[in-house]
Amino acid sequence: MTLAPTSVPTDETGEYPALVGYAPSATGERVTARLLDGLIGGVAGAIINLTMLGSLMSMESSGGQAGVALMVGLVLTLGMAAWSLFMILAKGTTIGGFFVGLRNVDVRTGQISGGKTFVKYFLEGLIGGLTFGLGLLLLFLTLKPPLGRHWFDRTAGVMSVNIKRGRVPGTYYEGTISAPATPVPPPIQQVGVPGVSAPTDAPAADLPSLATAKRIDDPIPTSSSSLDTWAPAPAFTPPPMAPGEASFPSVPAPTFPAHDPTAEPAAAPAPIPPAFTPPPVPRISPTAPAATPKDDRQPEQADGNAATQQPSTQANERLDRTVARPFASALQVKLDDGTAVTINGVVLLGRNPALLTGFEHARIVVVNDPGRSVSKTHLAIGPDTDGIWIEDLNSANGVGIGLDGQRPERIAPNVRHTVPVGSRVQFGDRSFTVTAS
Repeated sequence: MTLAPTSVPTDETGEYPALVGYAPSATGERVTARLLDGLIGGVAGAIINLTMLGSLMSMESSGGQAGVALMVGLVLTLGMAAWSLFMILAKGTTIGGFFVGLRNVDVRTGQISGGKTFVKYFLEGLIGGLTFGLGLLLLFLTLKPPLGRHWFDRTAGVMSVNIKRGRVPGTYYEGTISAPATPVPPPIQQVGVPGVSAPTDAPAADLPSLATAKRIDDPIPTSSSSLDTWAPAPAFTPPPMAPGEASFPSVPAPTFPAHDPTAEPAAAPAPIPPAFTPPPVPRISPTAPAATPKDDRQPEQADGNAATQQPSTQANERLDRTVARPFASALQVKLDDGTAVTINGVVLLGRNPALLTGFEHARIVVVNDPGRSVSKTHLAIGPDTDGIWIEDLNSANGVGIGLDGQRPERIAPNVRHTVPVGSRVQFGDRSFTVTAS
């Protein structure tokens, strides 16, 4: 049995991101659908032929009743043809393929394309009629993995899928990877840092949500001020010297008066006060008792000095020891199967998670996923001031965040996003809700 692909489907004709989540039809399923088409067509044809044959045989005897029977046969024929055409154009399959669960979707858009499906079955019917059905038997020899498309599928640009084992056309699928016409740079995301709150000078309503941050498309205003252009100042150049002038101007030597032994000694100059030096800060030893300031409420002693109190060794030990306090209640993520995981540290979620670089001390939580839509190490979760943060670890089917009951929107991988309490996070076919413990 072929399961739905979790990566971008690719064959010899190219890559088709719109086909993510679809399960290619197996050869046995296609054969079963053709057998049902032949059985339903044979039964309907037999009924129509017997009705018309009976009407022709009784035309001479019954008259008006034969005309009614002939009309009934024509109505049944047109009804069978209209039903088959409706199934091809609206459902993208035949009558037998509809009961088996087969559909034909456009490989470029991932949606049912009735026109391309009609072209495919028209070519098959033409080849089958010209070769008396032998061409349809040889057609299955042209099926090529991994998408299971034969020659007419590739010619018409369609792919036969089974909706009972994979994605249903026209419904929202988390893992769908759209192929944009032009490359678009990734959006600028704000990363929540534990312990750092939002700026207080802006109102909370004006702050953008970290999970829905958008790329800034407004152009940066330019300024025509002269200060925007800066040029270094020219190097200093000494003025030119006159011819014969020395490199340095001559300075006359200082002259001192002659010493007179009979002259009175000059008064000594006033001393210059030293610069202010702050007093040293006393260092208090952990073991030495510190002096206790005077307490006005204590009585004076007989000698007139205030009573002092020396702290005991036990009091010093209380000051040196940090008292442990219970931490605030941690948040939880509640999986869609009822499992609750407390987020009191970094947690790695996945189908078979393993410790990665940068997450060596993370806690591993295994998620049960029979459909294999969840990657082995899909995403990381950690506590944050406004809830929790999540990071898509480059998973195959991505991670989506739904705020305030809205449909989840896919986030960029390898970027942390803050998720508040009450939000829903989709990863693969599984999901969880952020709750308070």
